[in-house]
Amino acid sequence: MSTPAWRPKGDPPEKVSFQHKFFTSMENPYFRISPETERPGMYFRMADNPVVLHLPGIKCEFKLDGHPDGVMLDWDAASLRFVKALMIGDAIPAELRTGEASRQVEPRHTQVAYSKLVGQLMDWITGARFDVTEAKMLEDMASDAAFKEEVGEAFDQAAQELGLEGAAGREQVVQYIERLAAEWAYVETVRERFAKIVKLKAKLTELEGKYRNDRMEAERVERCRALLETGIEEWHNRFQSVDADHADVMGALRDVEAWIVALRDTRDDLWQRMLVWDDLLREWDFAVIKRSAEALKLIDKTYRFLAPRYMEVDEWVLASTLVEDSGGGSGVEW
Repeated sequence: MSTPAWRPKGDPPEKVSFQHKFFTSMENPYFRISPETERPGMYFRMADNPVVLHLPGIKCEFKLDGHPDGVMLDWDAASLRFVKALMIGDAIPAELRTGEASRQVEPRHTQVAYSKLVGQLMDWITGARFDVTEAKMLEDMASDAAFKEEVGEAFDQAAQELGLEGAAGREQVVQYIERLAAEWAYVETVRERFAKIVKLKAKLTELEGKYRNDRMEAERVERCRALLETGIEEWHNRFQSVDADHADVMGALRDVEAWIVALRDTRDDLWQRMLVWDDLLREWDFAVIKRSAEALKLIDKTYRFLAPRYMEVDEWVLASTLVEDSGGGSGVEW
């Protein structure tokens, strides 16, 4: 498998560290993706003013290309695909060091993943066409004694198919399924977060109703909601594709290691796409759905987030040009 273009060559460092005194000359610098430009930058304060320096600019200013500090900046940029912020001394994310995930999953995510894999196995054995997207249904069935017996028989048949014999073979299949579920659980964490995006649509619909007597503001909310619907549809399609790509449970059992490598690429892609939503979703978690200046400000922020992602290209070029012409933008960025 080729190395992704965004990942630096060679082995990653364990922690964020620098040699040049510039990086230790300011108090508590940290690295994150700029919400305005979506470029990785170094944030700090200068004379009580917030400043962000984009990483290519730092490398150019201090001639760090090929220098260990320049390589470290490249690893920082790669790390920000998995974590929201990094400080000097922080560990490089496990995704880059070992391939494992640096975040935690809840037991319910692992249980959902296990139930789906068992459903796929039952589908292969019985042809009953279990809907493995209905995790709650699978969990309810798992508590049924007759279904448990059928699952046990499915494990036995899978073991025979894999050339594994007896009780030891069956236990090996169970262990394989549990290991696969531990990896698939990370997909379920993103799917759960996606539910918040769906709920955001309901909040926008409610807020649109609050402004039904104000045509201009109602249209303002409606435009935002329309873009969100496009985003929701895109996420739905992405999850359907992921589920379809990893639906061959027997193929996974025949080569567990290869399946895990492929799934980790999928897992990381989903996580990176979802991570950028966190700040926005958190603001909506605490938002009061009523007519207010704060609500309209959040609508505008949401629109700016959604437009470059889901608006038609020609429309987005026009909209962004109008923002630039009006002097939009904030912060000191170099």
